[in-house]
Amino acid sequence: MRAAILESAPGGVHVEEIPLPEPGAGEVLVKVNACGVCHTDLHVMKAEVAFPTPAVMGHEISGTVAALGNGVKGPAIGSKVVSAFIMPCGFCAPCAAGRDDLCDSFFAMNRLKGTLPSSCPAGSACPVPRDATTCVTASSR
Repeated sequence: MRAAILESAPGGVHVEEIPLPEPGAGEVLVKVNACGVCHTDLHVMKAEVAFPTPAVMGHEISGTVAALGNGVKGPAIGSKVVSAFIMPCGFCAPCAAGRDDLCDSFFAMNRLKGTLPSSCPAGSACPVPRDATTCVTASSR
């Protein structure tokens, strides 16, 4: 799959092919059709925010479910989805309290160690209604 890679900061990104991941238990693999690079990513690229490199940049995605990990019942393969930009685990104390914006594993792994997941928790892949013309997200389910 293609990915935007930041080799070191400050610096720019380049696109390269990386291995296609397999979804783990409780995860879905999304074939990305569009990916946003957020403002925090720009700070990372300018070395204004500490972040381990090399890193795959961008995490605000939309696409189609390509595979399901063990224990995942849906969204079904082929479903169009958007992902929560934080990709919370859904199990830590903040997630259980409905504060997935403070998810322990997101901040411990993704922002502090630079390891955005190669696939996302099934609960973070929000199905897109067939007649959708705008995008809405929910912070918790």
